[in-house]
Amino acid sequence: HTHTHTHHHHTTPHHTTTPHGSLFFLTHKYKKYTVASLGVTLQEVADNDREMDMYEQFDDYLEMVIEFGYVTMFASAFPMAAAISVLANSIEMRSDSVKLAIGFRRPRIARVGSMGAWESILRAQVWLAVLTNVFIFGFTSEQMMQYLPEFFERVYLTHGQAVAIAEQTVAEGAGRYVVAIVFLLEHVLILVGIGLDAAIHTVPKWVRTALQKREYLAHSRYLEMCRQQKLARAKAA
Repeated sequence: HTHTHTHHHHTTPHHTTTPHGSLFFLTHKYKKYTVASLGVTLQEVADNDREMDMYEQFDDYLEMVIEFGYVTMFASAFPMAAAISVLANSIEMRSDSVKLAIGFRRPRIARVGSMGAWESILRAQVWLAVLTNVFIFGFTSEQMMQYLPEFFERVYLTHGQAVAIAEQTVAEGAGRYVVAIVFLLEHVLILVGIGLDAAIHTVPKWVRTALQKREYLAHSRYLEMCRQQKLARAKAA
């Protein structure tokens, strides 16, 4: 085989003075440029990162957990909160990406199995949301009265000749039925939640399949290596 060597003449790019401020990284962070094509060096990028503050994720987690709590625990009082939350979080993702790009030092990457204590807090909020929503539905709002008006009656408070306010109250003798319906609904929702929690795996099916395939291939290679070693020893004997 004949190898032909071709000599390429490299031209050193002209480096211009590039600002290290936020505007430079904001305009170039999301474009697929190399460091050299931007006219900066890796040392300049590292120096810029070193001047920034360390990123602390506690406040971002706390903000999301509080928002999740309001959306879930008071969903029956304000059902539109979930839609507003989706819209707000879509904006929040972009603002947080800009914040991480220009406002803080690049965070270190670490492999973790879960969110830690935050996951336990979110789970507790989900189960607590079952109680708060059924209690709002049955006791503190008129939602249940819309579906079961025979268990409720309106009480009109008057002031002089004018009706000041109208309030709902449980009809006489129907209180035990209202309480039974509320707690029956609460038990049903908890059972549905337990079923969903058991049905949805933490690791997706395609990930489990890929891991099993990797283990199978590793075990097959190990068995093949052992077989080759036995053949080599038999030939040597």
